[in-house]
Amino acid sequence: MKNRTSLTTGFFIILLILLGKIIAFAKNIAISTFFGAGSDTDAFFIALNITSILFVAFYSTVSLVFLPLYNEQKIKYGFKASSLFGSNIINIYLLIAFLLMSLSIVFAPEIVHSIDLSNNHERVSLTITLLRVMTLSFIFSIFVSFMTAIQFSNEQYLMPHLVPIINNMIVVLAIIFLAPKYGIFVPAIAGVVSWILQVPFHKWIVKRMFHYSFYLDFKDARIKNMSVLFFPAFLGIFIDQANLMVDTMLASGLSEGSVSAINYSSRLISFSSGIFVMAIMSIMFPKFSKHIINSEQAKLNQLIQTGIRILLLIMLPIMAIILVYNYEIVSIVFQRGKFSELATKATSSVFLFYGIGIIFLGLRELFNKVFYAQKNTKIPLFISFIAVSVNIVLSIIFARSIGVRGLALASSISLMVYVILQVVILKNKIGKDFYNGILAYIGQLVFAISLSTYIMWKYKEYAYFKHDYLIFITGSFIGMLTYVLILLFLKNEEIYFLYYKMKSKLQKRI
Repeated sequence: MKNRTSLTTGFFIILLILLGKIIAFAKNIAISTFFGAGSDTDAFFIALNITSILFVAFYSTVSLVFLPLYNEQKIKYGFKASSLFGSNIINIYLLIAFLLMSLSIVFAPEIVHSIDLSNNHERVSLTITLLRVMTLSFIFSIFVSFMTAIQFSNEQYLMPHLVPIINNMIVVLAIIFLAPKYGIFVPAIAGVVSWILQVPFHKWIVKRMFHYSFYLDFKDARIKNMSVLFFPAFLGIFIDQANLMVDTMLASGLSEGSVSAINYSSRLISFSSGIFVMAIMSIMFPKFSKHIINSEQAKLNQLIQTGIRILLLIMLPIMAIILVYNYEIVSIVFQRGKFSELATKATSSVFLFYGIGIIFLGLRELFNKVFYAQKNTKIPLFISFIAVSVNIVLSIIFARSIGVRGLALASSISLMVYVILQVVILKNKIGKDFYNGILAYIGQLVFAISLSTYIMWKYKEYAYFKHDYLIFITGSFIGMLTYVLILLFLKNEEIYFLYYKMKSKLQKRI
């Protein structure tokens, strides 16, 4: 019964994440349709990337650092003590967020001038204004992130996934109805409003599992423990986000629209990988934390290995589809309104090179969750520093030779370096049980996906259809059907499990 409930919960989580990603995609489609890929969108994405560095670092750190400590307080001391501890941490974070917001508004010109390497003064001025608007969301987004972390801690997975759905829906509607009159400021202002509206909603949801108060105590000894974990985690994620900022800086010095191509491509990658990665991580991370607290090493190793197998099974075919149908995907999603065929060609070439690293993107998130569940934030910081250093060096080299595509290639290679270092360090810390048998499993998947990719490529070459969406849909279906059939023939455990599960359900209905 418990397994059935977990499967049902996982199914609904995937549906919510899928819906969130679709609406987020609708937001990017709306931006591309109304604004194209030019100077205004470059300004918008530069401002968005600057705020993302701080926003993502803070937002992610809340869940990664706060959740294990809150879990510990709740398990050991109960509702009242964990609520008091949580409220204190939340209020300290909100004070820091207010300080960062104020500094970002005051020093916006200096920040933008250090990032935008172009001589386009009009674009720089627009970026400064957009940055000041976007940073107003800091306080509200941080509060919401705590509320969602508390829900995850209480194994309430569904409501937190409404956050991106609500946010992006508000922005999409605002763009459709207001963008023609008010321009590129609409998505920036709507983004802030969407976070403000979320605050009372999530505060109401957690009222039975957490009591928020305006309690503030800097002398609490647990604050020191939180700080010891927080700063390395924040710096690690901050440095990791610098990958995107390096790409933005270098792209700003290339031809107009390069920054937009980088951002449209990265959002396609986020959509392609995020659905399953987010679903897997949101369920596994609290379980990692509990296995570690209860000293259940064997269960932890088994859970990590399960995560690796599922991620590889899903991410390999996604990578194959991107490698074969990158142009068709960008054309279907973005080429309308002010988004021209030239923009499609530029974006699809960047998307292709980002696609090479999509497998490592998922694995990086999995292994980082293990480190954070162990309350080890220094190792991810160390690995991030090395990976970003690799990215910066390769980005400078590749940008000179193959332009904006080189920035995406450098990011993919740095992700690979990141994951290799994670595996080596985890092996030294917890042994090799977490990946025993994985090499044979990878060989099985690589064989299946290689044949599937070849078939998709040949189908694209000789396809009767002329429309991009028909070529993409039919070619992807044929490729993935081939992938599944080969794995069934090779008796892949995960595919066999799903096959017999579906077969038994069909037999019961018949």
